[in-house]
Amino acid sequence: MHSTSRQTSNIYFIITGILILIEIFLLATAGSFGTLAFILLGSALILLVLFHLLFFYIQADVDFSHSSFHARLLPGRSLTGSSALLTIQKGEVDQEYFLLQAKPRSASLFIHPDSAAVLVNGHGEYRALGSGFHALHAGESVTASFDLGLQSLTCGPLPGENPFASRRSGENYSSFHARQLRAQQVRSLSADQQELYPSFTIHYCLRPSDAAEAQYLLNLTRFLFPAEHAGEAVPVLNAILCSQISAYWTARVRKASLSAILSDVGGNGFAGILREINAQLNAAAVGTQRIPCSPLREIARLKIPLLRVTLDKVWYTDMTQSAQHDAGEAQ
Repeated sequence: MHSTSRQTSNIYFIITGILILIEIFLLATAGSFGTLAFILLGSALILLVLFHLLFFYIQADVDFSHSSFHARLLPGRSLTGSSALLTIQKGEVDQEYFLLQAKPRSASLFIHPDSAAVLVNGHGEYRALGSGFHALHAGESVTASFDLGLQSLTCGPLPGENPFASRRSGENYSSFHARQLRAQQVRSLSADQQELYPSFTIHYCLRPSDAAEAQYLLNLTRFLFPAEHAGEAVPVLNAILCSQISAYWTARVRKASLSAILSDVGGNGFAGILREINAQLNAAAVGTQRIPCSPLREIARLKIPLLRVTLDKVWYTDMTQSAQHDAGEAQ
């Protein structure tokens, strides 16, 4: 998409150049040097403004009235040498922003309604932004971008995978290695040293209430991106959620034998453990004053408005003790 847009802009530049050459030829034949200089200077200024509006600011998903926001910034952009428009949609900043070594010194920022962002300046001061058009002040950069839509991710083996299975015929080493990594991420041992591999589905939504949006986004940013790191929030949060939920599961199943877990003795069954996970993750969000000290404590303190974990399946060493536990029993 970006390549096609760039090629279209180049074509317009070439056509404009040809028209300017024709204009120069016609005026030169008229023999009026003063008129020629005046028209060329005026044409250059008009074309500069038009190209700024048409090729750098107006995008397919932005109506023409919004371009007036950028038109007001044109004089400053021309003096500073910056004419960047950054767009954030579904939590992604375009132009591979986070990979740039030299970020734009100043820019315009359009945030879609499905996203939000946090900026930081050279003094370490943060500024949270919601949807709409914004101007990045000198020295500011985007340190975190957020996708506010509903997120779903699988933590552990994917459907159809068996963590105990060896490399299948025709399976390449990359796929086999990825399957092993997903299994090892959730590997746990019961009190009698039996292996268990759960598969979780995690659903969450980062969209906050309007009243607390700014402080909520700032808290998320400080938690996800310490030490001047920057990036998209969802991939980082996905990794943390999966890691901490797996850590809690591992610590919990270690307290009981496999037979006790399967027979749900003393609340140690899969359903009971899953209820504990969801209760602790949402302890702060539902107004509970005391957050239990556990691997889930940091996530609970973020007060994510919607966060729900389901258990899809559990593989264990001796599958003959019971059928594979599906989500229907564990939810």
